[in-house]
Parts: sequence; structure tokens; C-alpha cells
Amino acid sequence: MTTVWKFAKYDYCIFKSQARMLVVFLALAVYLACITDKGYAFGMLYGGFGAIVFVTTPFYYEQSLTGTRGFIGLLPGTNGQRVQGRFLFGNLIIMAYMTLNFLLMAAVSFLRKEVFPYMTEIYVLVMAITCIFNALQFTLMYFIELKPGQGQTYASLLRMVIPFAMFFGIPVLSDRLSSDQIRVLSDIWMRHSLSVSLAALLAALVFSAWMGWLCTLHENKKIG
Repeated sequence: MTTVWKFAKYDYCIFKSQARMLVVFLALAVYLACITDKGYAFGMLYGGFGAIVFVTTPFYYEQSLTGTRGFIGLLPGTNGQRVQGRFLFGNLIIMAYMTLNFLLMAAVSFLRKEVFPYMTEIYVLVMAITCIFNALQFTLMYFIELKPGQGQTYASLLRMVIPFAMFFGIPVLSDRLSSDQIRVLSDIWMRHSLSVSLAALLAALVFSAWMGWLCTLHENKKIG
């Protein structure tokens, strides 16, 4: 576990160069949730969108012209530990960022004397959804490996596929629900909102671990 943590910290050192950009997404997310009429859930979803764009930064550096894959391969540890460290890094960054997002939105809503219903539950649920999409994104980045000549442009396009699928796909999916389906889901949510949110987060972490295992098998197969 110590080696996994070291790989996560290594990815964080790469990520720090882009971390300042998350402040922009954070400010916009709070603005959308608390100032505009988009609503709290939309603001949290936008925050999740920003988070999973930037947690791919280690992949971006590995698959761009300035790649670091050769260096990370020299660090002591197995392929499984490298993959687990990256998934751990991604989940921790998302959780920390979404928690900061939640606290700022709570502070602004308090100052404006506004109350968002199910604020904590929505925060946990959106965090779970973000972790699921991030696991899919990391898996995509591991399985679709760019050649060095393809450069930064293609790497940048690849890292935007899953974030846009989450940000635009979830609203489209919710719009396609029938009135009966919305009524059933609303009833379940009002009765068991916290339990549903916590169960979703647990499922997201289990799913992330499973996808990490698949990526480990893939990485081992490449060198086998």
C-alpha cells in the first residue's frame, strides 16, 4: 500500500501544474449553483466536469510529446501498483475538489440566506457519478494509447470525451424519463436520499477498483 501511495503522490506532483485551473471551474460552479437559475445540482455537475478533465493530467504528459512514461517505468513497483496509485490519485482529487465545491456552495447559500434541498445528498451522489465516469475515463486512457507522433492535440481531445459525455449525457438522460419514471424516482429519493447517495458512492468506489483491476491486466499483458 505504501508503494501505491507513492505512485499517487507522483501523479499529484504532475497534476499540481494544472491544479490552478480548477479554481476557475470552482468559481464557475459556485456561480452557476448559487447565483444563476441553473440550480445546485447543475453547479455540482459542472464542478465534477472540471475535476475529471484535469485528473487526466498524468496521462496527458505520458501520451504527449513531453511524455514521462519512460521515467515512471523506472520507479520501483509493479504495474498493478502504478495503476492502483493512479486510480487512488484520481478518486482522492475528485473527492477533495467536490468537498471544497460543496463547502463553498454551502457558505455562499448561507450568506445569501438560501436553502438548497437535499444539498448533502446531491453532493455525495454527484461525487459518486463523477468517480464512475472518471474510472471509465482512466480505463479509456489505458486501453487507447496514443503514439508519440500523434502529439498533444489528440491527447487533449481524448481526455475530453468522457467529461463531455457526463456533463451533457446526464441532463439528456433525465429529460428522456417519462413522468411515471420521474415520479417513482422522486418518491425513492425523498424517502431514502441519504441511503441512495451513500450506496451510489460505495458502488462507485467498487466499480473504480474493478476497472483498475482490468487496467492492471491490460498493462501486464502489454509487457507479457
